[in-house]
Amino acid sequence: MREKINLAVLISGRGSNLKAIIDAIKNGYLDKVNLRVVIANKDAPGLRYVKEIGSPYHTIHRIINGEKIPNEEHDKKVMKAIERYDIDLIALAGYNQVLQKEFVNRYKWKIMNIHPSLLPSFGGTLHGQKDALEYGVKISGCTVHFVEEDIDTGPIIIQAAVPVKDDDTSETLANRILEHEYIIYPKAIKLFSENRLKIVGRKVIVEEELKTSFIIDPEYHMKRIGVTEDAIKYLLEKCRIYTVLVENITPREAMILKQEMLSIGGDCAVPKECILNNLMLTDAILIGNSIQLKILIEKLKQQVFNLSKLGEELEMLIRTMGEKEI
Repeated sequence: MREKINLAVLISGRGSNLKAIIDAIKNGYLDKVNLRVVIANKDAPGLRYVKEIGSPYHTIHRIINGEKIPNEEHDKKVMKAIERYDIDLIALAGYNQVLQKEFVNRYKWKIMNIHPSLLPSFGGTLHGQKDALEYGVKISGCTVHFVEEDIDTGPIIIQAAVPVKDDDTSETLANRILEHEYIIYPKAIKLFSENRLKIVGRKVIVEEELKTSFIIDPEYHMKRIGVTEDAIKYLLEKCRIYTVLVENITPREAMILKQEMLSIGGDCAVPKECILNNLMLTDAILIGNSIQLKILIEKLKQQVFNLSKLGEELEMLIRTMGEKEI
């Protein structure tokens, strides 16, 4: 796979997931992704986001002069546009049109979609949140999956669970689910861009990799991993020297990091709901100065398995950066 993948995004509406993807590219989270083109099947409001950054976009109308173009014919026009950009991955972000067999087979396992329910429940509809609420489920959520011929049936990449409250309306539940969509869709695209997704039968196997990196925009990453607004405000006041993103750890490991950092005068930003996907993995952000991080490293070296490895990763990271402020 090339150093950076070329991404196409297909939209039909307001483009909020497109914005989440663009934000993740801008902030370096999707550092191996080029947004090559956005295609809409109507004059979608979401096109404003791609216009702001100057990336190519096309509007290929599905309805012309009041008449709907057959899906197969419209798909061919979209494929022709996509071919110009040497695309590696296509992300459907609120695209309200079913892709036909020829399209899906041409880009087999290179098309992702996000659906506002925990598939396979409440698939095949644009109103998964409303259907889940009316059915009376206690847990809803969202799913990123690969696209196959049947609707919302492709292999599942990531899921996020969202509790349903007794006083929820379709709108309040949909809004809470959206918060998680903005987290897991960029995450799925990141995994694809790093060549860490492998399809085995119905399963998507994720080759997880412990990663640490200094970040220059902690507020963005805190929002991305699901830290509450109040916690973000409090934590940003403590961001003095180093903020380190730790990726692909368990919720338990995240809480251990928080406890250890608090014990030495630092802190650690963790998601409000640590179980973000079907792999039970999450990210965390260490906040502290070089002395605190060095103390943490020594503590982690005394741990076992992943935490011990994390100590080694952090030591190498700090040695690479030296003592300078970020």
